[in-house]
Amino acid sequence: MTRISPIVLFVVLGIGLLTIAFHSVITAASPDQPRLVTKWEHMAMPVEGEKLSIPEISRKIIAIGQDGWELVDVETFVKGGNTNKTVYFFKRPKQ
Repeated sequence: MTRISPIVLFVVLGIGLLTIAFHSVITAASPDQPRLVTKWEHMAMPVEGEKLSIPEISRKIIAIGQDGWELVDVETFVKGGNTNKTVYFFKRPKQ
């Protein structure tokens, strides 16, 4: 039984993967097919300190979500060991 060298196997697999990747780039850039690009609206909802309770924040996020917004990030800013501000970031497709 003939044994395939690991180096040969690695080279053959590498060439195969490069071929697939190159084909994907060529077909994605085809001028006869329109590119569909989603345009997004963005919104930030800042909450100062801890002025809102968790249930209040949940209700706001649910209400915003019902308008088509998707929560994509939450950033918390701390100053002097206390939460200074929390910002909720949303996006939705432009209408």
